[in-house]
Amino acid sequence: MDQNLHSVLAPIFDLGSLYQVLEEHTDQQQDTRWGGYAFLLNNDGNFISHPDTEEIFHANYFQQEGISKGTVNDLIDQRGMVNVEGGEVHSFSRIETFSGFNNEWYVGVAVDGEELYAPLRNLLMQYLVFFSIMLIVITLAVYKLSQYLVLPIQQLVETTKNLAEGNKKNQKYVSAYEEVNYLNATFDHMTEQLEEREKKNKKSTVVLESTDSGVLAINRKTKKITLFNRKCEMTFLLSKEQAIGVELDILIEQSPTMRNIVEKGNIHQLSERGEVKDKYEIDFISEDTGEMQTYLLSITSLPGPDSEAHDEMLIIFNDLTEKRKMELELVRSERLKVVGEMAAGFAHEIKNPLTTIKGFIQLFNERDNSRNEQFYELVGDEIDRVNKLMNELLELSNPNSIKKFETIDIEKLLNNCLTLHQSDMNDNHIELEVFFEKDLPEPLADRNKLQQVFMNLFNNAIQAIPDGGNLIIRSSLDDQREQIVVSVKDSGSGMSCETLQKLGTPFFTTKESGTGLGLTTSYRIIEEMGGTITVQSIEQGGTTFTVYIPLEMK
Repeated sequence: MDQNLHSVLAPIFDLGSLYQVLEEHTDQQQDTRWGGYAFLLNNDGNFISHPDTEEIFHANYFQQEGISKGTVNDLIDQRGMVNVEGGEVHSFSRIETFSGFNNEWYVGVAVDGEELYAPLRNLLMQYLVFFSIMLIVITLAVYKLSQYLVLPIQQLVETTKNLAEGNKKNQKYVSAYEEVNYLNATFDHMTEQLEEREKKNKKSTVVLESTDSGVLAINRKTKKITLFNRKCEMTFLLSKEQAIGVELDILIEQSPTMRNIVEKGNIHQLSERGEVKDKYEIDFISEDTGEMQTYLLSITSLPGPDSEAHDEMLIIFNDLTEKRKMELELVRSERLKVVGEMAAGFAHEIKNPLTTIKGFIQLFNERDNSRNEQFYELVGDEIDRVNKLMNELLELSNPNSIKKFETIDIEKLLNNCLTLHQSDMNDNHIELEVFFEKDLPEPLADRNKLQQVFMNLFNNAIQAIPDGGNLIIRSSLDDQREQIVVSVKDSGSGMSCETLQKLGTPFFTTKESGTGLGLTTSYRIIEEMGGTITVQSIEQGGTTFTVYIPLEMK
């Protein structure tokens, strides 16, 4: 093969045509009012074409702008632009290689940044203005809509708050959409029902608090108090705050009266049963006063609001103590009246024969100076004792007998009575304590009869403590009631409930040699003076008689 060089083939490029294209592109940019220009770079960054001919082949773009060839390639791949000094924005495109042309040339387009971004800024500003106006319009619309939707609800809430605070006058409603109007109508209906229920509850509460009956309710499961009215507070000496929500076993330790009612009424046993409906009386001696207390209990089980189970037990009690006292006083008065009428004729009919018998016995004794003198004396003593009994009966039967009224020095009268019983107290080894208030006013009374009362009380107290003990006598003035108070307290064995109920009944006595008329006569004497006698006694805990003597006769 012939190895000689025959010819040389060299590619020829028409750069004038290329420059013309670039100039046309620049002209088009100017026509679009973006300004700017196009330029051509070779692989090393030298300007091959540029509007400023002095830059061609004399300036290097990479060095001038501090941009590497790699950065230009990245911008071309990412279709990005770069900001350069002077406020221009440059974008590049690569000229594809072809056979006979392996150089990497770049076409660059330079545009003023302000002019390039001005349309975008204007568009952004338009969007901002538009969205701001829309935001304001939407905000106003939402505000109006919220007022339309929320204002009726707010006014309903305000009305509900006023109603809860008891202010029923400031009720404001706004006619709005159907749902709110229906809600307002429903609220009005509910308010009317609540008012009716409140009126009924207030009336029930007033009745419950005003009644003289004690009313309390107990939860049968928890044994806690759920209802406690004013009468319960007065009876048990506990406030509502102390009782409501507290277990029954805790309260009975704080109130002796409640403990007696619970124990005597078998409340614990009844609370374990199903349906309960009982009514009965209980009696017990008060630990505070020592007096007999009588209560009528009415116990009913209550069903719960949502079930038929008897969740609570209602206890209603009435204090019958004063009623029983009045009944006993009435019975005693009736008995005294009957006894008095019987005693008048009985004593009168017996006194005359006794006088005759005693006269003949004395006559026989004078004529018979024999050794039977002791028998005559014994018969005479017995006749004197019967005469004494008849005199007591006559005094009992005659409330209008002549009385000698005079001012009485109570301290002196009590000391005289105690002096007469001094020997008996010494024999029984009784320690006497006296507490007399000084300068007591002197009441107007029958001295003999008043002395008879205290002699009976002292005698009973001494006989109640035969094996030794304490006897305490007190006197004081009750300014409010304008009366003198004398108490006689012994440390004896006390009296049972049955004995207390029969106390003062004619011919009732617990003594073997008693007549049963001593206390009856004492009650009658003090009642005629307008006073009273009360007794407090606890078995194995002693007895206290209290005499109330008015300063003026009634």
